[in-house]
Amino acid sequence: MLNVFLVVWRESFEAVLVLGILAAALRKQPGSFARARSFLLMGVAGGVVLACLLAGGLLFAQSELQGAMLEWFQTSILFVAATLIVHTCLWMRAHGRNLKRNMERSVSGALDRGSLWPVASLAALAIGREGMETVLFLYGTGLEAMEAGEVSALAVSAAGGFAVALGTGWLLSRGLLIVSRAWFFRISTSCLLIIAGGLIVQATGRLVQEGVLPALQPQVWDTSWLLDESTTFGGLVSMFTGYQNAPSLMVVLCYVAFWGCCLGASIWSSRGVGNGPMESFSSPSESSS
Repeated sequence: MLNVFLVVWRESFEAVLVLGILAAALRKQPGSFARARSFLLMGVAGGVVLACLLAGGLLFAQSELQGAMLEWFQTSILFVAATLIVHTCLWMRAHGRNLKRNMERSVSGALDRGSLWPVASLAALAIGREGMETVLFLYGTGLEAMEAGEVSALAVSAAGGFAVALGTGWLLSRGLLIVSRAWFFRISTSCLLIIAGGLIVQATGRLVQEGVLPALQPQVWDTSWLLDESTTFGGLVSMFTGYQNAPSLMVVLCYVAFWGCCLGASIWSSRGVGNGPMESFSSPSESSS
């Protein structure tokens, strides 16, 4: 369940990072943090509620839908989850460099107007967005985990990713961890895109099995002699990357198209962005200096 751990860690860490930026911006204004803390917590609670509502809606749909409708719903969630993961990666690539500055301006403007509701809104959007993306991914991955009888492993991996994200955020806030932001996002983004590609493979395979898409060619190659996805290690690789030792041509074409779209979108989003994310993370004490 490395894919679950990485996604939950990255999504949770982004939310922690945004909250850290908000808190640091509030601390710059004398006496503002104590007054704004309740609004910050209110925003966090609102974001958690949004994610929980989405989770409840997915579980409700899972219990109400049957047959072909349930298959369509589950497959569509896989595509949506993959799309959101890619969108998050591209959004951070395009806006990561100016994220801290823009949020500080928003907080400063809110304090000047004497209203702290924008602070609550920013916190709610950060938690809600990352939380809902995580819920969609966990639902899509949970389908495969239920079939393999690994629901407990999924839960442990998700909890571990969340705990490590909190720990990473705490270390950064204390100045105990110095990380190159550029390298962090470059490596984690690569892992997330690989995971998203795996979701595309899984969703496309479902459509081929249901006869919605033609296989074109049932088997393009057979690499089971090198890595058999039915083995323990092969299953782990398959769950993380979407690897299939005997894929159909349609699955291969969709996978290639996915990476082509990612490359094209990355080139398009990088125009005028500069050097991308900030070079390094800074602790709140550094931010407030």
